[in-house]
Amino acid sequence: MKPPALGEILQALYGSWRLARFDPQGLSFLGNSATDFIKSFFAAVIVLPVWLILLQLHVQELEITAGWPAILSIQLPAYVISWTLYPVIMDSLCQQLDRDAHYFHYITAFNWIRVVQTLVFAAATFVGLLLPGNLSVGLTFVVLLAVLVYHGFVARQALQVGWGTASALVFLDFFLGVVITVWADSALLN
Repeated sequence: MKPPALGEILQALYGSWRLARFDPQGLSFLGNSATDFIKSFFAAVIVLPVWLILLQLHVQELEITAGWPAILSIQLPAYVISWTLYPVIMDSLCQQLDRDAHYFHYITAFNWIRVVQTLVFAAATFVGLLLPGNLSVGLTFVVLLAVLVYHGFVARQALQVGWGTASALVFLDFFLGVVITVWADSALLN
């Protein structure tokens, strides 16, 4: 399958931006077919350069002394897992929630909003570097909260579920992200 065309990418990012403004019409700019679902994973390629910059800062913060080949041999598989594990789990959960008809639309939206989320986190990280410790932590917390609410809104709209279910899915995604990060960091620190 070919990667999405530039017009498709821009349309998906526009839809994601509209969703970030809590406009449910943003979903109309994101496809809901199997093809759209597969193409949405191209978002991982788009944010990869930003992720590598954030990884460099993370490695410095943890004072990891391993070389980049060792770091990438752990972190790149963790990156791939972080983009695929939740969608795999959601396939089963959507069936259990009787939302399988909405699965492609939700994961397509979920993948594309991750571009916006990554850019917001990157901006907050760079601003945080200029702030004193407490303000930096506070900024990170506010951005994290905003990103979680953003994801919850998208889950609620795309899956047509209540806030309780959407919140549980956001927590699941967040938990998986923490587990993957802790696993990758511990593999590098040992």
